[in-house]
Amino acid sequence: MSPSQHDFDFVFGQWSVRNRKLVDVTDPTCDEWVEFDASSVVGPILTGIGHTDEMTVPEPADGGPPFVGFTLRLFDPHDETWRIWWSSTRAPGVLDTPVEGRFDGDRGVFDPTRRSRARPQPRSGAPDT
Repeated sequence: MSPSQHDFDFVFGQWSVRNRKLVDVTDPTCDEWVEFDASSVVGPILTGIGHTDEMTVPEPADGGPPFVGFTLRLFDPHDETWRIWWSSTRAPGVLDTPVEGRFDGDRGVFDPTRRSRARPQPRSGAPDT
């Protein structure tokens, strides 16, 4: 199956989510992971060629204040590539450089090397059902 604008349709809706991330994405030697809970609301935009995801984190793993994160995903049908941007209330006014990638079957594979403020981290994923 080739990539399409419907690759992320499975995530539309309201969710209670469990996140996992490196403690310090800017430290190339960091191998410690933390997990934290959030609620997420995801919906399509631009007649389905993209979607937004707003995530509310009431108790961040680092003990910091609650925050809201925002993901923007847009599909480019010409090169069959997704671009994914991130922003949050922790860095107001900043929209991170996007990661790019596509789905290979039911797994999304995205190249994080274009991220400007974070260490490259391989990312792939499939929905947990």
